[in-house]
Amino acid sequence: MLDTSVSDGCRDHPSDTGRSQPASDSPTIDPQLLDEDIELETTHPVHLARTTLAHGHRNPLYAARGGLAHRNTGRNAATENNEVDDAPYAPDPSAVKDKSDPLVLLKTKYGALDLVQRQARRVISNVVGQQFRLVTSVSKQDKWPKWGEQMPGMAVNFEARVDESVNPDLLVRVAEVSMQHLKNHSAIHATWMNAPNVKLTYSLLRECAKTTFRGFRTAYNSQVDHEKAMQRKKNECASRWQNRRNKKSDNLYSVVPRYLELHGVDPGELVTADLMSDEASGPEDNGDEAAVTEWRWQMAEKAGITGKSDPQLAKMSFFEVIRPNWRSDELTKIYRELSEIYKGSLPLKSLRMTVECVRDTGWSSDKIPGYAPFNFGVNIEWYNRMQETDGRYLGDWLKHPDPAGFGENATPADDGTGDLLAT
Repeated sequence: MLDTSVSDGCRDHPSDTGRSQPASDSPTIDPQLLDEDIELETTHPVHLARTTLAHGHRNPLYAARGGLAHRNTGRNAATENNEVDDAPYAPDPSAVKDKSDPLVLLKTKYGALDLVQRQARRVISNVVGQQFRLVTSVSKQDKWPKWGEQMPGMAVNFEARVDESVNPDLLVRVAEVSMQHLKNHSAIHATWMNAPNVKLTYSLLRECAKTTFRGFRTAYNSQVDHEKAMQRKKNECASRWQNRRNKKSDNLYSVVPRYLELHGVDPGELVTADLMSDEASGPEDNGDEAAVTEWRWQMAEKAGITGKSDPQLAKMSFFEVIRPNWRSDELTKIYRELSEIYKGSLPLKSLRMTVECVRDTGWSSDKIPGYAPFNFGVNIEWYNRMQETDGRYLGDWLKHPDPAGFGENATPADDGTGDLLAT
């Protein structure tokens, strides 16, 4: 609904009211959804897909019917690409690739990837998810057909394992159309496609399609189980929030060298996704359409946006920043400055495309992050209060000495106060 927005940053606007999120409200994150700003679902039915393509390109409906796999019934699609699996595609024929396994891009933890690899994984996961829906002809508004029912596109069997029934052939087809889509748009993806440690192969796309299959199977199961559906909704929200923290962490880390130039201290150790504040793109209880409309009006008013009609507001996106109560003002000030440096580095066109971030609305959270900050980053008042109720989750808190240049080790020039808006 509202959480399909993707941004490279956010513009800040302060405001005030009051809400608080308990520390226990921490739903389990679905690992299938944890890639930055992945949209696994197309927002338009297949019959609305654009059909005007350049000469030589296949119509999307052609892919949805299975393409050549549908016409050549004797072909075993699951083995078609074996000979080219290990031939990485790159727009630059002279691009040099290292000797690492192409699947390292998916198997490595997101935080251990470099910025180019993270961008590659986000784009690939997004494209594969969209092509999966296109090939099966099941849009976001449609329910996944049960096995044995009429399938609108290529068949998928969520009641079988990913490597059973019709699923292997489907995954190969998804890999094929995903590869074609990425090749057609290689001009805008050339940086990561030509990178030595990113190898765009059919085997990589099939593995990504398996991950997508498992994510959609969760959606399929939730259709017949209300309890699963409710849990899935919580998990999707938690996953989107995690993705936004990942993206925000990447953005701040990219301007660490500039902060070092300005202050002579390196904040790189302070920047990690778990310590970023959450950003909600809808009301706290994810209410009905009326509640969502009211929330948009509140965000627009607090952001200083006036004179908009309901249809105009419906086309706008907002992020309501949730203040983490555990974080000290000193650490917040550092994140805030890094955010300002990042936004100052964006071209005007990119800045205009960012989502409006509304801060200081009063929505705060006692949720304890999984990663303990350095000692100076802890709000001692919050820590003492949480020790009484959730002390078992604070095992290594206040046990990480401050790094050079910060907290107890800060020089007088580095010590001070400033705008303490949450970041």
